Amino acid sequence: MITYLLGLCAVVLLPRLEYLPLMVATLCPLLVVATWRRTLLLFLLGASVSGVWGAWQLAHRLPNSLARTDVEVVGQIDSLVEVQSHRQRFILSVDEVNSTTGALKKLRRINLSFYATEPLLKAGDRIQARVRLFPVRGLSNPHAYDIERAALVDGLDARGYIRQLIQHSPGGVSLAQVRQSMADRLDGTLSSLAAGTLKALVLGTRTDFESWQWELLASTGTSHLMVVSGLHVAVLSALGFLLARLIALPLGVLGVGALSRRRVAILLSLVFAVVYAALAGMGVPVQRALLMVAVFLGGEWMLQPVSGWTRWRWALVAVLSWQPLALLAPGAWLSFTAVALLLWIGGSGGPRREPWRLWGRVQVSLFVGMLPLSVGLFNRVVPLAPIINLVAIPVVSLFVLSLPALLPFLLLYPADWVVMGVDWVVQSMWLGLQSVDRAWNPMIDVASPVPLAFVLCLAGLMGWFLPGPSYWRWAALALILPLLAANSDRPEYHSFQAQVFDVGQGLAMLVETENNYLMYDTGPGYRNGGSAFSYTVAPTFDAKNLQRLDWLVISHSDSDHAGGVSALLKKVETEQVLAGQPGRMTKTLSAQSCHDKHFVADGVSFRLYRLTGQDDNGSSCVMVVRGKHCSLVVTGDLGRGGERALLTQYDIGPVTWMVAGHHGSNTSSGDTWLDALEPSTVIVSRGRFNHFGHPHPEVLARVKAQGANVRDTALEGALRLSDRPGCPVAGYRAAHRRYWQVP
Repeated sequence: MITYLLGLCAVVLLPRLEYLPLMVATLCPLLVVATWRRTLLLFLLGASVSGVWGAWQLAHRLPNSLARTDVEVVGQIDSLVEVQSHRQRFILSVDEVNSTTGALKKLRRINLSFYATEPLLKAGDRIQARVRLFPVRGLSNPHAYDIERAALVDGLDARGYIRQLIQHSPGGVSLAQVRQSMADRLDGTLSSLAAGTLKALVLGTRTDFESWQWELLASTGTSHLMVVSGLHVAVLSALGFLLARLIALPLGVLGVGALSRRRVAILLSLVFAVVYAALAGMGVPVQRALLMVAVFLGGEWMLQPVSGWTRWRWALVAVLSWQPLALLAPGAWLSFTAVALLLWIGGSGGPRREPWRLWGRVQVSLFVGMLPLSVGLFNRVVPLAPIINLVAIPVVSLFVLSLPALLPFLLLYPADWVVMGVDWVVQSMWLGLQSVDRAWNPMIDVASPVPLAFVLCLAGLMGWFLPGPSYWRWAALALILPLLAANSDRPEYHSFQAQVFDVGQGLAMLVETENNYLMYDTGPGYRNGGSAFSYTVAPTFDAKNLQRLDWLVISHSDSDHAGGVSALLKKVETEQVLAGQPGRMTKTLSAQSCHDKHFVADGVSFRLYRLTGQDDNGSSCVMVVRGKHCSLVVTGDLGRGGERALLTQYDIGPVTWMVAGHHGSNTSSGDTWLDALEPSTVIVSRGRFNHFGHPHPEVLARVKAQGANVRDTALEGALRLSDRPGCPVAGYRAAHRRYWQVP
């Protein structure tokens, strides 16, 4: 079993799927060794299962060559429609593609946006539309969510938007339509807070959650309670089993055998779990939870002495065989680790305890055992989580248990007392979490630890969970403390490092010295009020436990440079803000002009320049950073005329790295500028498939003629610039290459 799982995992870690045949060809000659044959066969079986699954998914993906293709499609809306002001988002299950191109005809599911408020689309509706398609390619940044992996897991083959809605009609009765009807009914019956909470618990959608709810769940360690997971599926499964046993009591009097009654209970338990999973959308995390429950119930059906650990191992095999990339899903790690800890605690023996003492021990042990995952995956620790979950888990579980009785009343006969009761329970739950958060502020942010800290933590966990004296178990927890220590990966004195983030069509860069941080621009903002900052830059802030910026420099007020300012200010404190257009910053942001500023931080020189009497782009802050070995210049959207004017006023001198002005537009990076700066590397920060055509071919020709290398965030992901001998530039996408990533 272990070698089979290793085979599954080996393919997941491949940078390209083309390497799989080479790996198989290398191992096949070893099959002649009889003692290795069984082990190698299991390994190759696991690798084949994982490889075939990956190849099948990739075969349907839209290739880069068809980016920005317009095509007519017919299909059914297969998800709840997310409505955000002027935009509707949904997943379309494709039935027909009006094209002779083979790659287009293979499309199965598309993530679409419809920029209109009328007509209002619903899950289950059938549409015929002309759409513009793009490959499902995500932005690639350290510690950030891997959109391309998620798309492959969900079977999403392309993304795009509707250019013309040709036909729209309600579909036949379907699961999607049932879920949409339930969502509409809950919205029309309950308060927005209660409706959003029930939609999360029943339908598996949390699009109605506001930012304060996400932050509250994270800070109190209760995020898992608002995700349809193994806990919720298991609770409903247990309810089905209990109801079946109650129904079976009179059947025993009628002569129905004990075996038949037991199997009826198992079947009803599975039915409850399947129905709940279907209502929750049968997403990949829900499928994983359902598979785990089904395997554990299968052990009961066999009426054999199958241990909990054996069921756990088979559940792991089933989940990874069905979904090999679950190996990289945080939810899978959390689910299987939690179940393993419960099995260990349940089988560890010891004196019998009162139920409340046992429940308390379970919560403390879960907190300790899950600590490495909490720090490694989320960069946070909630010390009060055992106490909070001691109450929150039973409350939410009882609420989930009551759903089969509550939902008919809410959906069919919404009596006032039922509606008021549900509203009161939900509001009380959120108020309780808010009270805990305000009183104790239970969350502690931590930086991503070094690998040695994880090794020491695992040793401490072994000391905690293995049998031994109490004083030894508590002493072992001291080995966990390095996990909470700050990461020491900082530049030396006189040196700096810079991260040019992959934010799409925009710019965001973090510059670090030994003790200071400077942020230059914040990435693009969007028409719905959001920005790229939260999912491109913020994860790096979390990993570094960065809570304060020494300087924030905003080149100018254009949205692709200043769009993430609001999101940044909500996340970190900022000592000083310098801007090319300080008068155009938000009223809550006190900014100074960046004109002719100079400061030294940890031996690193920072100079800022700004031309006066210019248009928006011409007012951009120009920043020059010089360290021990390397130097960097970034100009925002300054045009070629501004570049020449700047050179006449200031002696900027040669630099190592230059960020191309205006994302590689032909309006910037002129010959005069390139000849004066003599950069060895020119960095282009832009969006893949952007409709501006950046970087312009003439800019690339000028850079090549000057002798510089071009590094592109759209192709390489985030770029890390290190001020050390050789002045290396490292692309995140190449360093973390996996087979599902779009080239």
